[in-house]
Amino acid sequence: MPVISFIYASPRDFLKAFAGKKRRFTHAVLVNVLAEEVWFTGFLTDENLEEFKLGEKYVSVYVPQAYNVAGQLYLVKRDRVRPIDHLSSAAV
Repeated sequence: MPVISFIYASPRDFLKAFAGKKRRFTHAVLVNVLAEEVWFTGFLTDENLEEFKLGEKYVSVYVPQAYNVAGQLYLVKRDRVRPIDHLSSAAV
């Protein structure tokens, strides 16, 4: 049963994140992770990482990979993130 639960839970969580009432990927951002001149597009997922004992200095950003099937979650300093206000999250 754990395998069936995993297979069911993954698409359900994915759909909730993008299309549900509690969408998590609504704030498109640019995030600087690797080097100063390299920026990724992603989604701000949490602005207070107190549960990781990082506080308000850090935020979490989800950077999707090809076809939005997988991605990376980065915990980065707030000053390494820039909002993309002129584009909707659907455009990213």
